[in-house]
Amino acid sequence: MIDVLIDGSCSLPRSASRATVMDVIEGEVGDGPYLFGDWFTAADVMIGSMFMWARLWGNATGRPRLEAYVDRLQARPHAMKMKS
Repeated sequence: MIDVLIDGSCSLPRSASRATVMDVIEGEVGDGPYLFGDWFTAADVMIGSMFMWARLWGNATGRPRLEAYVDRLQARPHAMKMKS
């Protein structure tokens, strides 16, 4: 789990690689559907939009669990629909 400190900062080092960050997010999503289990939260909007934009620009994660997470987010009724 990501350790969030009292001031809202995250315990991941600033030098964490993209792969490390994706490992952590993938672990949090688990079998989903969202970062906090069945609850869709602002965290999903913030984190999910990062992956949606990456996908739009041709930088899909290549990780089936994260891609399924993005698919679930984009399937939500009020999801921002981006097309390449």
